[in-house]
Amino acid sequence: MVKDELVKVFKYLTLDMSNAFPDAPIAKEICFIGQPVFISDQFSILRLALGSDSLQEQIADMNNKTEICKASDDIILQKMSFLGQKFEEIMKIETQKSNFLK
Repeated sequence: MVKDELVKVFKYLTLDMSNAFPDAPIAKEICFIGQPVFISDQFSILRLALGSDSLQEQIADMNNKTEICKASDDIILQKMSFLGQKFEEIMKIETQKSNFLK
């Protein structure tokens, strides 16, 4: 994906999209993970960011042998996968409705 597309993916990760996709429970999840980064005209990445609070939660998970962070990471990956699968559909809806998911 190019940066403009990743900017949209990043935006949609942070939104509850359940109004547009009521049959997809993952659409309602709000995920904050990082930001799009330009690499070249043909290639960009979505940088992942781990804040100090997330790092402390991860350390606590490891010390307590729990998987709270793993469950949170799974939600992020599911939402990213959902957005990848629905990207073209989302772009069509967005162009048809000027106030889509704002």
